[in-house]
Amino acid sequence: MGHRPRILVCEHDTALSEYLHGILEDAGFWVDTVHTTRQVLKKLADRHYQALTLNLLLQDQDALSFCHELRVVGMHLPILVISGCARPKTPM
Repeated sequence: MGHRPRILVCEHDTALSEYLHGILEDAGFWVDTVHTTRQVLKKLADRHYQALTLNLLLQDQDALSFCHELRVVGMHLPILVISGCARPKTPM
């Protein structure tokens, strides 16, 4: 069996984290799921990941400032910021 890339998913919504986990695993990735940026830092200290997904609106910190913090400390893995917010279209 070949190498399977590992992705870390940070999502506070349980249903969405399970959904992302399933999609990524079906696509051939190893997936670890956490719910806070504190948990992300612990995982990144313990293991190498090929990518990270972050919900834009995390409960403990906003994703953009957290991305900046990761870059400042030298973490340069690809980060995909996800937003589940949707606004209905308003007629003009």
